[in-house]
Amino acid sequence: MRTTSSKQALVDSPISIIEFSGHTFREDTFGIIKRLRFFFEHIELVRSSLNLKVKNVRILDIGCGTGINVTIPLAKFGYYLHGIDTDNASIEKAKKFAKNFQNLYFSCQQLTSVPTSDLFHVALCSEVLEHLKRPDKLLKQIHSVLVDDGLILITVPNGYGYFELESAIDQRFPMIANLADNIQQRIVRRFGSDALKQRHSKERTKEHCELSCSSLDCETTHCNKFTYHKIKRIIQDNNYKITDFHNRTFLAGNIINVLLRESDMLLNWNCAIADLLPKPVCSGWLIAAIKPKSP
Repeated sequence: MRTTSSKQALVDSPISIIEFSGHTFREDTFGIIKRLRFFFEHIELVRSSLNLKVKNVRILDIGCGTGINVTIPLAKFGYYLHGIDTDNASIEKAKKFAKNFQNLYFSCQQLTSVPTSDLFHVALCSEVLEHLKRPDKLLKQIHSVLVDDGLILITVPNGYGYFELESAIDQRFPMIANLADNIQQRIVRRFGSDALKQRHSKERTKEHCELSCSSLDCETTHCNKFTYHKIKRIIQDNNYKITDFHNRTFLAGNIINVLLRESDMLLNWNCAIADLLPKPVCSGWLIAAIKPKSP
């Protein structure tokens, strides 16, 4: 299934953190850095295959939220990015963040309103398909705005992995996450180094927490619970050729994120161990696929 090695796709990237407006966002149990590295490496591969200059690479981010975790970091590399989302509050916030970028544009709109004459080399569809009753319909629409040999980058949670299990527990017993947060704070105060205490304090400010949320839309309902075989079939049935199907993290969720967030070693282990595990065991997947040339 893979056309590029794990080392090439996930180690040689220059991305180790996300920085914005004086704030630093590290890896977490959702694999936000691993995802960004995966996207960057595959964008570079398709840029090379299409023989494009960086500034000429056109990327459409569908369901971009406020753009903090994906759209804006990628724009820093010089690509042209257009982020769209149906949540107006998220887009208004994104526009404020993007005011100093000449190569970044956000709009509140449906994909169907993007002109099919305005083709893109890359489409990002991250944490979107699981919220749709008809994910195949969106994939068809994306197909119409991609150039031939264009790239689609998809992330979805494993519908039967740890993330879904913890989400069900968290929704029914929200006090568990609060309890874990209190325990974690006490451990840092009692045993943490001065540097850890300072970082912990900064990452808990209201401004930092608001920035770290990629979307203002708190809807968490998943209409689709994907298995490896189901998401693979849907992508292929909609005329894409999968070139890479990568595990994202082993554990993911609000509770486990609270417990592990101060240990970079455990967070990196959580990403690395996923690469060695069977796909049904992991919490989510990173997928790259190409729109083949029309016959």
